[in-house]
Amino acid sequence: MPSHDFLNPKISPAKPQRSLEDLLTQAGKHHVLAVKLSVPDRLVKPHSLVAGWISARQSARKHAKENGSTWTFQADPGPFTENDNRRHRILSALFKAIELQGGRVEEGVKGQLFICEDRDQLEISLREKKKRVRVPLTDQQRSWRPHSDETHKWDMQPTGFLIFEIKSYVSSPVQKNWVENQSVRLEDELGLIVPNLFAALQLVRESRLLREEDSRRYQQRQLEAAVARQRWADEQKRWDSLVQIAHDWKDRQLVLEFLRSQMNEPDGITALTGEMTECDWIDWVQSRLGQALTST
Repeated sequence: MPSHDFLNPKISPAKPQRSLEDLLTQAGKHHVLAVKLSVPDRLVKPHSLVAGWISARQSARKHAKENGSTWTFQADPGPFTENDNRRHRILSALFKAIELQGGRVEEGVKGQLFICEDRDQLEISLREKKKRVRVPLTDQQRSWRPHSDETHKWDMQPTGFLIFEIKSYVSSPVQKNWVENQSVRLEDELGLIVPNLFAALQLVRESRLLREEDSRRYQQRQLEAAVARQRWADEQKRWDSLVQIAHDWKDRQLVLEFLRSQMNEPDGITALTGEMTECDWIDWVQSRLGQALTST
């Protein structure tokens, strides 16, 4: 009786979802969950990366002040805002906590921030959240649009709240962003952010290892295919050589049979010698037959 199993296909059970604790345990970072982190109210000893940003801003302001009356004038970037200062305090505490647990922090050429461990990295960002608001046009802006009835425009304005993001792709159970609101401040979330970063690094590490294993297997298949092609080419070369030897042998047998038939014909050999003497011609034939015999 024919099988109807295709009508009731078996569905493989989904892999159980790993928890944050499982990922941290596999990464050897389970203890990070118990680490208590705090953000100081004042930035006394900033992380070297944050200190570099502060120094660069001070240098830019000093340069703008000294060159304000020259053709090389550069606008003063102004002092840091309160949210800038908060961002520095939070990132300084975060960077120190990451390095204390064996990670490292790097800055990209375009200012990107990366949390790294061994060969793996995560891109992160901490910025002020903005919202899209409708604002009325000023008299000057309306004068630029004399034939328009528009009285408002859309603009992006800061909210005063910070948002922390893991910008690299990672799957759950890792939390990828933390957004401040009236009741949640990022200073209080570092104890959760740091474990999630190390769990995310574990997922990135696993993805890299899978890619490397896939690449290794692909290269192995390519190597095996190249060896098989070379083996086939060698066998084909041997076969072609054998076929050529068989053709040469057949030609030699044909010549011998032909010569034997000519020996029985009156003037049979003489008709073949051309301008050569019969003795020279016979020597030449024997030489060629000997070469054919040697080649076989």
